[in-house]
Amino acid sequence: MTVLIESLSLCGDKNIDGTGPALQLVYRDINSPFEVLLEGTGVLIQAAIRTFETDPPIQFNLRSSEIMCKLIIKSANLADALGELDWSNPDCRLCVSPEFPYFRLTSDSAGGSCQVRKISLLLIGYIGSNLYKIQIDYPKDSDAFETFECTKTIEVVYKLKHIHPCVKAVSSALKSQIRINAVRN
Repeated sequence: MTVLIESLSLCGDKNIDGTGPALQLVYRDINSPFEVLLEGTGVLIQAAIRTFETDPPIQFNLRSSEIMCKLIIKSANLADALGELDWSNPDCRLCVSPEFPYFRLTSDSAGGSCQVRKISLLLIGYIGSNLYKIQIDYPKDSDAFETFECTKTIEVVYKLKHIHPCVKAVSSALKSQIRINAVRN
């Protein structure tokens, strides 16, 4: 994308006669380069951008088991909650419940425990490697949730290394869906 933007910016806004630069985009087939031909102010710029064939998306059959909880949360709130976790810990615990605490993320480490709930804030701790604990509550009727459907209390543990790739997507999205299905035997 950077190569394309740099190529397009080389010819400027307008030619001497007041017309804009001429642009031709060519993509012949899979594995061929994406070609950009740009002519402006008497200069011809030709750029060939290498393309890659993507893997087909993996199809998950998530509908085959009962949905235990489905949350649609504002991504800014979820990004804030994820940002509070201790990423040096390998695991993250997610608790979703129809009763208090409703939505809780927890990450424990040698330094103590970090619990992310939202709305009320409780900070306990010391500076350095001593115990610390952060609790922030997310009640189900808060503005953070567009949808909060939960039939029973669910607690699951995820590897933070599996959640980390999602953080960038969450921070640029408007809404995020969290859905937990029943485990099939």
